[in-house]
Amino acid sequence: MAPQSYSLSDMRDATSKKRIWFGNPRRLTGDRRAWNESTAAEFGFDISETLSGADISFIYNLPILDWLEMCLLGGGKPKIQFLTEPSVVRPLAHNRLLVKAFSRRFMVGRNETGGIFYPQIFPDEFLQGGEKDRLPRVALINANKFSFLPGELYSLRRLCASKIPQIDTFGYDWDIGWRDTVQRLLFEFAKAVVSLRGLKLTQPGLLKKPLSPKGPIANKLEVLGKYKVALVTENSAEYMSEKLFDALFAGCIPVYVGPDLSAWDIPEELYVRSNPDVQSVQAAIHEALSRDLIKHQEVCKQWLSAPRTKANWEYRSVLARMFSEILD
Repeated sequence: MAPQSYSLSDMRDATSKKRIWFGNPRRLTGDRRAWNESTAAEFGFDISETLSGADISFIYNLPILDWLEMCLLGGGKPKIQFLTEPSVVRPLAHNRLLVKAFSRRFMVGRNETGGIFYPQIFPDEFLQGGEKDRLPRVALINANKFSFLPGELYSLRRLCASKIPQIDTFGYDWDIGWRDTVQRLLFEFAKAVVSLRGLKLTQPGLLKKPLSPKGPIANKLEVLGKYKVALVTENSAEYMSEKLFDALFAGCIPVYVGPDLSAWDIPEELYVRSNPDVQSVQAAIHEALSRDLIKHQEVCKQWLSAPRTKANWEYRSVLARMFSEILD
């Protein structure tokens, strides 16, 4: 992919008279309201509190009440979906019937029609540090989750954490009991059914526990910066998220399980690719641990600092391209 560049001043000039409805303000959380306000200020839009006063409807994933309001009161105005999660996380947002209501969909991290680069927030500096400054082990930082949808990779995380001794597992809910597990399974099963995207009834490693649990953390990059290798497993192979970049920002060597990255113009020497099974992950970890960390960090820093990388992936650049396409 080779996206066109847009300046923020051009965006503000082009959008100064546009008003966007980001959903019913009564239903917005504080974080979502803050994102709406900062985005509108950044790109020169005005926020409309009502659908009748808006030029464009813009829905983040698919909150069902906002979707209903948009369908009933939105008229013929452009209806935009900004999709940031795969179907295993937000199955309703991928429902084939519901998404027909949108005139345009922007799906982050997906290499298909409507797919855009996942917006990345680049740190001021990239973490460095040689072998002596880091543990010769693997950091896995994810919450323990479940899904009954095909393509989920949550179960692979559980299997890897419970079978590969080099992995230290960080995150929430790795120690939940069977009652909470049953409640979550029932909830995820219901989500999968209404999504109309098929069912995957097996849950490999359902009650498996990590060999080396470390609990929740406050700062992901700080923890990653203590390890040589990071196991980066996407929620599913549908999309690429921020997880790989987190490992690169932290100076780790990522073992990556997810979609094919060749379409995203990411050099193969920046990560170790693995198939979605424990044996492949174990082999990839062995390769990553044997690599020269300093050399990896030098190549990584050079690529992350390149203007083309920033143009492709940096948060403001990605959103500027998206809003420009909305206005075309």
